[in-house]
Amino acid sequence: MRPIFRTAIACACLASSMPQGYAAEVSLGSSDDPAAAMQASLHALRVNDLATLLTATPAEAQALTSALADGALAHDRFLSDRLDELLREAASPDATAQLIAAWSARVPVSGSADLAAALVALAHPAGAASGAPAPGGPGGPGGPPGMPGPGPRPIDWRMLTGVALTQLLARGLETQQVEAVQQLLDAAARWVVDLDIHDARRAKLASAAAIAAVGDLQVATINDLCQLPISTLITRGSEALVQLKALASAYGVDADAILDSASVADGPALAGHPPVSTVIVSFTAFNVRHQLPLAVVRSDAGTWRLRADSPIPRLLGLRLSLLQALVFSLGPPPGFGPGGPGGGGANRDAGATQPPPPLPRGDNGF
Repeated sequence: MRPIFRTAIACACLASSMPQGYAAEVSLGSSDDPAAAMQASLHALRVNDLATLLTATPAEAQALTSALADGALAHDRFLSDRLDELLREAASPDATAQLIAAWSARVPVSGSADLAAALVALAHPAGAASGAPAPGGPGGPGGPPGMPGPGPRPIDWRMLTGVALTQLLARGLETQQVEAVQQLLDAAARWVVDLDIHDARRAKLASAAAIAAVGDLQVATINDLCQLPISTLITRGSEALVQLKALASAYGVDADAILDSASVADGPALAGHPPVSTVIVSFTAFNVRHQLPLAVVRSDAGTWRLRADSPIPRLLGLRLSLLQALVFSLGPPPGFGPGGPGGGGANRDAGATQPPPPLPRGDNGF
């Protein structure tokens, strides 16, 4: 059996398998005050209640169920095949040991120092050439940057962070939002230096939590996941969320404490017709108080939803979904076998006469 390169992202199946644009339908509550609606949503996350956060009318739920069944995962063979493999590996008897081995291969032995340097380079890309290793750099000795070398590639923090940011980036708020993320990365870089990433106890706890999160979804294949009613998917996702928090806790990140620290205030309206409301979410993470501005709009049903309509990701060529970024970052590119002895970088899916599918294009940082 191939090593588990991607089991840690199985828990992303729930959110990432939603139909395109579903994030725009996430209800933030129907309060007249958008800040109060956002505060209620953060409380729902705190108590692991995705049903409240993802409220939908029966008609909307049916439409979302149909969209999920006919969505991108149903037609993206690369993603569905890799995620099916991931689900099989997560259910194997030696899944924990394989996940720990895969994590060790993806993060160098120097772990914390390398991750701290990568976070600094992310927050200050102009200074990345001053000695800090570039995130998503060479895939290994003898391999060009970004391509697989003789061993597993390091985790591409730049791609993951860049794509994650696009899920929030709103027209007119880009500068403030990027600055907020930079501050968060700076704080994380200072905090992670004292963390032993390869501590055996932490690794075992985190691996068990990741595997349990996958188990809570109760599916054997991605097709099974896509066929679930939205209500069932949300219920199981609420259970998986508990395990995701346990995974973060294994490495010293208390998600519930961060949510408990969060407060929301109304921000200035953005120009438009009608004007777009903003909220400022304040929270404490990595021993620093942060403020993240978000754009929200009122739906016809009276609920609020996040608005991420910045044109910058499209202009920069950011065309990956968060799930695609996770798979590309933590697993070999499509068609490549594992590095190392016996891997050879062979195109295991396409055959000897067929070139591998192209890598994603564009600068996936920010």
